[in-house]
Amino acid sequence: MKKVVLNFLVIAALAFTSCDGNDDDKDNGSDPYKPAKGNVYAAGIVEPSNAAFWKNGVSYKLTDESGISEAMSIYVSGDNVYVAGYIGKVATVWKNGVVQNLTDGVKNAVASSVFVSGNDVYVAGYERTGIGGNDPYIAKLWKNGIDQNLTDETINGTATSVFVSGNDVYVAGSAVINAKNSAVVWKNGVLQEELTYENRVTGASGVFVSGKDVYVVGNAPLNANNAFAIVWKNGVAEVLGYSHGSYIATYAYSVFVSGGDVYVAGGLSPYSKEFNAILWKNKEGQVLSDYRGEAYSVFVSGKDVYVAGSHGTQSYSNAQIWKNGQELLTNGERGGVRSVFVVE
Repeated sequence: MKKVVLNFLVIAALAFTSCDGNDDDKDNGSDPYKPAKGNVYAAGIVEPSNAAFWKNGVSYKLTDESGISEAMSIYVSGDNVYVAGYIGKVATVWKNGVVQNLTDGVKNAVASSVFVSGNDVYVAGYERTGIGGNDPYIAKLWKNGIDQNLTDETINGTATSVFVSGNDVYVAGSAVINAKNSAVVWKNGVLQEELTYENRVTGASGVFVSGKDVYVVGNAPLNANNAFAIVWKNGVAEVLGYSHGSYIATYAYSVFVSGGDVYVAGGLSPYSKEFNAILWKNKEGQVLSDYRGEAYSVFVSGKDVYVAGSHGTQSYSNAQIWKNGQELLTNGERGGVRSVFVVE
């Protein structure tokens, strides 16, 4: 397998400045909640444990420092910026920085993914059935704040990614089927299929629909501690590896299809057992970080490929966005980026 060669562009590194949501975005001359064509948005977490989003390299905290929160997904539609995540036990979606709680906070819940189609806001996530740490989760889809259960209380399930194509709503996640955890896809709330590989346990982390083709990425275990990345196209599985030297495990988190090319963001564990961020293009891998990194999201805009994740040292990880393989957040704040979105 040959290393991917992208047409790297010469770009100026963006200065990374920590801001709160009330300050003007002085670095790019615009309000963070006034999107414009070409703006690069991202969502994630910054230290100590705050949900945050970035616009063109400038960070904005969505919460104060009194609790634990994280932003898992971001989507820009028209003049609105939507972020999905959680605050404490509460599954949350922010619209232009204004919080909407999707759950009541009695039981642990997470909003994993947000997608906007027309005037409708779809959020995928999951909520525990009870307050105990061993209680199963229910996979959920919220449409404009109204929830739909994708699994019932007898099945442990999670929903990790949502994608809308025309009138169809696809959700990828995991559910226990026949006493085994399996990657699954729901279409319009109906379970479509179990995504398998060699009768192993599987889990799905991302979904993308291109024409009539449904792409899902996820993982299956190698052993008790490690796994390998899988991409399913219309239910057919292919393993994503890396040919340059030995590797212990690979993980896939996000998929994007553009012009017939399939991009997958994930992580690679080589000899050192410290993860490196990796991007696959049509199953050929390009390592993005030389030490301690993972790639959680990929977005393709024209000829440019954006990847979001983290990159750090032995003691800490910094938030990072790569454009065509080059780091944009050269002075990235400690934390991680979970999702990236480019306004087109």
